[in-house]
Amino acid sequence: MPDENQSRPGIKRPSREDRVLDVLDLDRKILHLLTKRNAQLYSLASGRKGKPHADPILEKQLWANWEEAGREHGLDPKLLRQLFTQFNLLAIERGGQRRTGDPYILAPKAEPVQVSVPGPRSLRIPRMLAAISAATNQPLTLAPVILNDPMIELIKGLNQAGAHLSWAEDFVQNVEAEDASGAPLPRLLKFEENLVYAGEDAFNFYLMLALALAEAGRCKFTGGAALKLLNIKPLAPTLAALGARLSNMNPHAPGLPVRLECGGRMASRVELSPEIPGDFAAALAMAAWSYDNGLRIAFVPGSDQEHSLREAVGVLTSCGIDAHLENGQCIVPSGSPRIPANPELPLDPKLCAYLLALPLFAGGQVRISGALDHGDPTTDLVLGRAEQIGIELTESDNIIIAKPFKVPTEDLKLGEIPDLLPLALALGLRAKRRIRVTLPDDVEATRMGTEMLERLGATFTVEDGALVVEPGTLGWKEPWATPTPFHSLALALIAFMRPGISLDNPGNLIALWPKFWSLYNSLPLGQGNPPKKEPVAHATPKRRRIRVQSDAELPADTDD
Repeated sequence: MPDENQSRPGIKRPSREDRVLDVLDLDRKILHLLTKRNAQLYSLASGRKGKPHADPILEKQLWANWEEAGREHGLDPKLLRQLFTQFNLLAIERGGQRRTGDPYILAPKAEPVQVSVPGPRSLRIPRMLAAISAATNQPLTLAPVILNDPMIELIKGLNQAGAHLSWAEDFVQNVEAEDASGAPLPRLLKFEENLVYAGEDAFNFYLMLALALAEAGRCKFTGGAALKLLNIKPLAPTLAALGARLSNMNPHAPGLPVRLECGGRMASRVELSPEIPGDFAAALAMAAWSYDNGLRIAFVPGSDQEHSLREAVGVLTSCGIDAHLENGQCIVPSGSPRIPANPELPLDPKLCAYLLALPLFAGGQVRISGALDHGDPTTDLVLGRAEQIGIELTESDNIIIAKPFKVPTEDLKLGEIPDLLPLALALGLRAKRRIRVTLPDDVEATRMGTEMLERLGATFTVEDGALVVEPGTLGWKEPWATPTPFHSLALALIAFMRPGISLDNPGNLIALWPKFWSLYNSLPLGQGNPPKKEPVAHATPKRRRIRVQSDAELPADTDD
């Protein structure tokens, strides 16, 4: 169809810049309308207790309207249905969680730090041990743990299947259950005909899914927005080989809620396709001891599957299961795991990396207690190359001390791990010279890293699988809802160079590491909230009010 403006003499066609501005204006209007729709739909979907839930009747009414409009404008019905589902999830799951009040301003004190704290422990190993404890009904005490949202959600999910896990402050506990005669119950979990809420974390869902495979029957799993968008299709061939079938309960959503049917003949060996995430591989290994013939898991060498399986094998070995990696396979025999009396929880290398980098930005030193897992490749990448990062690191008797050493090397390999790319970029900005940061094999992680640099007004170029960060003055304009907690951690460090960075969502870091902001806001000592004082007994008794009864109120005399 010819352009009407071109066919009329004297009328100039809008420039490309003008058309881009028109699109930007339309996008702002769409987002404004989407915000209003979220608020309205969230209100309509809220129950008596204010908790949103899906309303099938309302959804049918809304979709009929979308479907009719889609036909009128010739829109692809499949893509339109996906967009409709995404919009509804955005409203129901997030509509009531918008930030209210002022943004969270990062303005740390410009003083050298003198931090001495217990180091943050592993985020996954406590969950693996809790799953084994729940499945075998063994007593368990884990301390100190990072009691974050994924840990609590896993405990709640396992308890829905019959476990008796509990938590408080920084420990997790399981008290051995007994039957009527006082004998311990051999197995406590029961998924059959059960509906289990898996929360927001995929690893939690995979753990409970893998444990459920050992029990014949049907069960259902549901979860939050993140799991509703989880793609479960890559799991189908592996589950089929294990005599199970996983199907979506909502045909228009790729993930949860799902129905699991299992109890068929289980293969003794499965081969994981490259699309299967490492979290599922680790979960499968953690449950394989409960299968009649154990399991051999063929993985993709050098992938996240291998890294995750190594971590799972370490936990299984500590529990007496002779699991090992051999010729591209993870071999887990059937057996009865025995949890150590006092499991030692290693430090989390990623969180420790951000904490130990603090003296590079603030000066001073950081002293953390805890044991490192030197067999972990991430630990080697982060702490084995401390001097290349610019940290002087000393380690002895489960104490690690970090001090500034020198500016980082010109080539930082730290960015190979997506969660550590924000830290590598922060170190590049701190160096105040040209630094090359290696990028991970993750397009989305790279996009988020470049967005963080753009918001800081940093000068950088992308070349040959790396981000080259140039020295320059940093800035900050508007609050940012960081895409991951690790970007929030990186900005907390950069705020020592550029105070006044503002966050729209400090809660995403609280969900991962609940005590970080308390530590950060109490710098330079970083002691967090002081311990609660025990109540002191009064030297003199408190006054008491004594009610005097009248004669009419006195009880009648009795012979007694």
